[in-house]
Amino acid sequence: MDKRDVKKLVFLAYNLSEKDHFLEKERSTQSLNEWFENAYKLKGRSKFIVPRTIENIVFEYFVTSKYYVFKNSRREPWIYYRQLTQYFMKKFTKLDDKRIGKRTGGYDRTTVIHSIKVIQNYIDTSLKKREEINEIEQIIEA
Repeated sequence: MDKRDVKKLVFLAYNLSEKDHFLEKERSTQSLNEWFENAYKLKGRSKFIVPRTIENIVFEYFVTSKYYVFKNSRREPWIYYRQLTQYFMKKFTKLDDKRIGKRTGGYDRTTVIHSIKVIQNYIDTSLKKREEINEIEQIIEA
């Protein structure tokens, strides 16, 4: 087992809500690696995009903190940042809506669905926001 395998295993044990699932069922390192690759690998790409990477890119782009974005707040800029984070998590990972909501402040899956629709509406109607979203998307894919 090399360093990357150890990092993957630590990531799984620390970050994923279903870590108990893996501890209860004795899984081999190979099956954990396969699960990790299926969960986070972009189709046709060799790069892994994990939710924390998406969060960090959005927070750095808007120069804000996770604390303000993921707390239960209705302030306009923070809502937009949270919605963008949820949109990109849905687009670039295989996490379901429930897990995305839980990860981004404990929100319900329907809130995540609404967020994705709002961001899609921005892409369709606002040129400025569309350019902004495309720029962040390019940073994530790079």
